[in-house]
Amino acid sequence: GARSKHVNMTPPPKRLRTQEPAPGKHDAHGGECHDECCDPAVQALDQRRPSYSASWACAKSEYDPRVDALFIGNSTVDFLSDDAKNFRGLGVLRSQSSRWTHAQKAIDRLYDLESLGEEKSVSTTVPVNPASGESSNLDDLQVRLHESVSRMLDPLIQAGLPADMADHVTTDAIELGMATVGLVPTATSLIVKIELLQDSVCIRWHQDHYACRAIISYNGSNGAATEYVHHRHVNFVQMRKGGGNERIVKGKNNICNIGVGNMLFMKGMLFPTKPNGLVHKSPPPVMRPDGTFETRFVLKVDVDMHG
Repeated sequence: GARSKHVNMTPPPKRLRTQEPAPGKHDAHGGECHDECCDPAVQALDQRRPSYSASWACAKSEYDPRVDALFIGNSTVDFLSDDAKNFRGLGVLRSQSSRWTHAQKAIDRLYDLESLGEEKSVSTTVPVNPASGESSNLDDLQVRLHESVSRMLDPLIQAGLPADMADHVTTDAIELGMATVGLVPTATSLIVKIELLQDSVCIRWHQDHYACRAIISYNGSNGAATEYVHHRHVNFVQMRKGGGNERIVKGKNNICNIGVGNMLFMKGMLFPTKPNGLVHKSPPPVMRPDGTFETRFVLKVDVDMHG
């Protein structure tokens, strides 16, 4: 039958406990810095933000599940709150049912599909407004997202992607898409993309030079997904001049990881308000004993601001 168009946007009743961070200075730049993180007003925001602590079951996880660089909401509805405006990244931590590591073999087989091309991806572009001059209708946008993402995933289902996983991804894409439009109301269209990633990933610390990206990694035996770090731990001189990761961020204890199955919204350098430009990177590829790599199944939702 047809896949459900319903998106559950109701927050769960329990909020995460918050704690105040230790005071800190932006002393990691290694010299004069003209980045907006050195703006005194932004520094003041960084120093008084709460640090969110959370834990989740993550089999064989090598990563500290701290999320102190993010605003953590109960759902993407919370991304539109006043508190969320003070963070470069936004997240939602979810249950074990949002992880699909048990589908690893099927995901590995998808990587070999010739139809995915060299980029090993499929994508669809969904206009926020279907015709020039029409007022935005969020209910219609939700329906268009469902139809477009379902069509995009249908060939993957035929090639072995579990149908229940496709349903889960479709629901996530709709929720992230609707949240993105709420955060960037000038967006003209949404670009929804599925990427299958092995060793060709961006493993260097960087900031995105566009408005924003929402991302979910659905699988991985070590529980790792996108890594990110608070600005106070970043040497921006090294990042701008091509320094290695160990020079950009000193100390593994300062590195956070959103974890498999959880939602991450990253404000890029062109996000319409500050603070923006979350520093992040892909997790290291996972190599098996036989020399092959695990395939990560990743959902990305981007915006087009220009039509």
